[in-house]
Amino acid sequence: WRKHNGVTKGGVKGLHVAAEGQTVALLQGNVGEGPKHYIEVLKGTGLFDALSTRVLGRLLKRGKIITRRAGATIIKEGDIGETFYILLSGMAVARKGGTIVAEYEKGDFFGEMAIIAADRRRQATVVTETNVRLFAMSAELYHEYELPHLTATNFYELVSFFSDRVSPADRKSVV
Repeated sequence: WRKHNGVTKGGVKGLHVAAEGQTVALLQGNVGEGPKHYIEVLKGTGLFDALSTRVLGRLLKRGKIITRRAGATIIKEGDIGETFYILLSGMAVARKGGTIVAEYEKGDFFGEMAIIAADRRRQATVVTETNVRLFAMSAELYHEYELPHLTATNFYELVSFFSDRVSPADRKSVV
């Protein structure tokens, strides 16, 4: 405990006493994040159902964990894509021609065109709405682990598969 301007403050890391008239929001931060948490998020996507926890741990080490602040551009419309992303925490939006076409939260993925299309041009710009943590993997790594085979023709079947796994109340727009 310590005093600041006559106000007793607790020793809770990351929290502070709001000044008079100030509004403070408590946001979930990095509590519980780490390899075990990330593996659970990956399992929740449905893409990794055939992989054991041990194999997912190896996959996690071979890919990249990326942290970006709110407002960062992850994918830019028109660029050539080489990476597929899964959102481990935070929120992001996809815009096509400036119009929001999708919203992403923990467990959602984007950048799949880098895996399924011969023309790997990004179809939308993805920008972080909050601070985020992402799992990034190359198409090569995706295929090495024999994850669901994505092609331009079966992509819509995959979208239907994921839509069936999500309740209508939780469903977001599909790009």
